[in-house]
Amino acid sequence: MDIADGVQRLTDSLPALISVLVAGIVAFVVARIIRDVLRRTLARTGIDDDHDGASRGGREAPEPRNRPSLVIADVAFWSVLLTGVVLGVLRAAPLN
Repeated sequence: MDIADGVQRLTDSLPALISVLVAGIVAFVVARIIRDVLRRTLARTGIDDDHDGASRGGREAPEPRNRPSLVIADVAFWSVLLTGVVLGVLRAAPLN
């Protein structure tokens, strides 16, 4: 294999790489929107207040990062992002 073959293989796979990159970016944007909407919506429903330690027999309140609204929103973010990336990869290199 010489340099010309390597360059040719790279240019042949460039459209697939670009489509994976675009799918990843789109998945990231959609995941961020879903995360922010979920975070705001769940916070408004009072889900964080329902799990507050003061109302549950004196247990300590969860740390700010461990509030249920943030955990659920982060799980949704990573689920959407990883699904988008996997779909992008499968679209670029379908399983036969």
